[in-house]
Amino acid sequence: MGSGLERRKRPNSAIKLSRKSPSVLGEGEQVVGVSFFTHNGGMFMNHLKSGNRKAKSGNGFPAKARRREGAFGEMGNWWRVAGNALRVTRNPILIAAMLAAISGAAQAQVTFTENFNYTGLISSNGWTIISGTNTNPRSAGGSSLTYLNSPVSGVGNSLVLTNTGEDYSKNFSAAVTSGAVYSSFLVSLSAAQSGGDAFYVLGNSATGFFLRVAARSTNTGFVFGLGKSSTYTYETTQRAFNTTYLVTVKHAFNTASTTDDTVSIWINPTLGSTEVSNTAVLSGVGAGVTDSSSIDRVILRQGSASSAPTLTIDGILVSTNWSDVTPASGGGGTGPTITGISPTFGLAGTIVTITGTDFTGATAVRFNLS
Repeated sequence: MGSGLERRKRPNSAIKLSRKSPSVLGEGEQVVGVSFFTHNGGMFMNHLKSGNRKAKSGNGFPAKARRREGAFGEMGNWWRVAGNALRVTRNPILIAAMLAAISGAAQAQVTFTENFNYTGLISSNGWTIISGTNTNPRSAGGSSLTYLNSPVSGVGNSLVLTNTGEDYSKNFSAAVTSGAVYSSFLVSLSAAQSGGDAFYVLGNSATGFFLRVAARSTNTGFVFGLGKSSTYTYETTQRAFNTTYLVTVKHAFNTASTTDDTVSIWINPTLGSTEVSNTAVLSGVGAGVTDSSSIDRVILRQGSASSAPTLTIDGILVSTNWSDVTPASGGGGTGPTITGISPTFGLAGTIVTITGTDFTGATAVRFNLS
């Protein structure tokens, strides 16, 4: 590890910042941005600056990593998150402004998280009944589903969905109208039927279903299906009952016509990897079906008695970024929640204590300082 870096072990509820090595800011330069990224198992923060065309990098970090982040602008020194301690090697900065941006920008990446970390009716915990009222009402409880290296594994409880019952919806923090919507969840099926039906939906109203994940029985197992309507395309790989799968889906907004949006699905993608390094089991589904103007909610369905599967679902994530819904343990996720900063302004050499939770969740943070 290069000069100016120090590894400290601290609880995940506190990070301390301080100056360790000399500043490399030149005359007329100022801090304009910061981004977090991971490299070789560590988390790094890249400092971006303006006012000098010469890019400076410190502490011997890999040139490959520097080039990858270089698209954001000129680079100054690097900071490394070692364990849960963040060492900042930089001139005086407005700590409060920086951390408010870290908290807000990081959390804005994930628009929806559901780990069912409560007990009782989900209709009393943020979910709205949209059909089948009082038939097979669903309550969170039981054991959380587990999946190797997933940060949502074993968190909270889980939810069992059966057939012929209440359907539910829960809105995102903000509607998505362009680009893409990604979602992932853990699911284990205990039964499926030959007719097949959707159990997980991304939509924009009680009846506006625009990405639908279905399942139907086949031989001794089942297959996943996908559609933008009630017509589903099914995969050819047979899945096993009572096995937890990581399902990741994408709704892509396209602009050439009003029927060109497509949906895709991945089963057990590699956590912490890129979208292009994983092969979708079904992709480009839905062309020719009327598009949605927006996606703003998750819908959980208990379909017909003759078609719907019986399953346990858990660990639901929604974002506009692939990395946010396929994070590996120790990176990605929902981002930090800042609960305290002391002091709120610090000169070089001042130690600033930040308290809160999930500091290791920040994957992309940008802010401006004037």
